[in-house]
Amino acid sequence: MKIISKGKMKPKNWSIRVECTGSGFRGDREACHSVLEAVGDDIVKLHYPVHRYGHSYHAYGIICPVCHSFTSISVKRIPGEIRAKSLMVAMKDDEIYKHLSDREKELSDLL
Repeated sequence: MKIISKGKMKPKNWSIRVECTGSGFRGDREACHSVLEAVGDDIVKLHYPVHRYGHSYHAYGIICPVCHSFTSISVKRIPGEIRAKSLMVAMKDDEIYKHLSDREKELSDLL
């Protein structure tokens, strides 16, 4: 068998430390600057309905359990398999909100 490129072992229990800064989403909350350790299930995908260039896009990050601010995290810091299974969140006035699961709506309502 020929090895094309060696893969890197990824830890099963992935986590990341994040400071709650409120970066990536300007809601009506002040960020609390708590330092949090997020695991894969804490990562959410925030849907932005319209970008300044006229199309929607997503940001990955966490919703702080203390102040409920969204803080974005660079996609380079989140493994693809974590991003692939992350829940979507959106604002209630976003068209996509009505298509979210109950759990996704529950998380969205925190924003």
